[in-house]
Amino acid sequence: TDPTLAFILQIFTLLRMARLHRVGRLKATLARRFKLTNFFFTTIQLVFFVVGLCHYQACIWFLIGSLSETDSEPPIYGWVVEEGKQDVTFGDPLFSETYVLSMYWSVVTVTGTGYGDYVGKTIYERIYCMIVMITGGFMISIIIGNMGHLIRSADKTLKFKGIKEEVVEYLHSRGVSQGLVANVVRFYDLKFPNKIFFDEESILASLPKGLSDKIKIQCYSDVLARSALFHGCNDSTIADMSARLTTVYLSIGDVLVRQGQDAEEGIYFVRHGTLQGSYNGTTITQYAEGNPVGVLSTLGLTCEGMQYIETIVAVEECELMQITRDEFVSMIREHQDLEYSMDVLLQMRLLLMERLPPRGV
Repeated sequence: TDPTLAFILQIFTLLRMARLHRVGRLKATLARRFKLTNFFFTTIQLVFFVVGLCHYQACIWFLIGSLSETDSEPPIYGWVVEEGKQDVTFGDPLFSETYVLSMYWSVVTVTGTGYGDYVGKTIYERIYCMIVMITGGFMISIIIGNMGHLIRSADKTLKFKGIKEEVVEYLHSRGVSQGLVANVVRFYDLKFPNKIFFDEESILASLPKGLSDKIKIQCYSDVLARSALFHGCNDSTIADMSARLTTVYLSIGDVLVRQGQDAEEGIYFVRHGTLQGSYNGTTITQYAEGNPVGVLSTLGLTCEGMQYIETIVAVEECELMQITRDEFVSMIREHQDLEYSMDVLLQMRLLLMERLPPRGV
């Protein structure tokens, strides 16, 4: 095998591994579940960036060190060949030592320390050293900029903590029960998972509708894609639906809709939390993340017509996305793929409804 071709393929393999750092979608979920602040995430991202960059540079330094200038007189060998480690593979006893040496060179070069114990000798190593030294200057600038961002994040987190404490003090001064105070605190943690206070409604209202819709699409489309209602729908349909949604928050015990209530409020999608549906006092349904609520009622496909057939209550803090009946009917008329997906889902739901006891029993 041509060693140059093998080297190029190894470089591409390293670049593909960079996809492992695409963890942005997990950020909000982790923040809610473990109550992590934005300061924590920024710190972790900075550490991963520095360590990751040094890691990739160390790997490339090892690969380049395997190349030698055998055509020159005398031959010039790369540092890996001089160390006798050109045949080291993962799992080899010398692998750890070789990786530490490569990582050591990367950190020393990027930070500008330059002890001189490992220097570029071949033309390949020297060119790569120059590239790393230049990128090292940019990395130091990024670190300094992120440190400023860390300080601002810490200040915003303290501001959020102060607002929450002020609300709790107000509730205590009014004699509000401890259970209700706990519900309020959980609501703040749900709505602001990164512990930074902002007025989402005002922000979106201040933007042009086009920009506001694009933000909603990025915020909501991943949840809709997990819903059975949109299985088989194309991206444009999910994007259009996302742009029409509004956000609703519920605390534990809050009633979303009541049995027999007119279904003009439309359909809800569970983004976070869990809901429980009961029919004549009997619990029959549980709604988890991604589940649609009120589809049959909104379309008038129940014995009660366009009325909700369940009383639906939040069993934990919930964030929902709502689309009104008129908007949803308009969506079905405009998107044939949604109409087909609706037909499949409704057949399954109607089979379930046949098992329910008749109303009044």
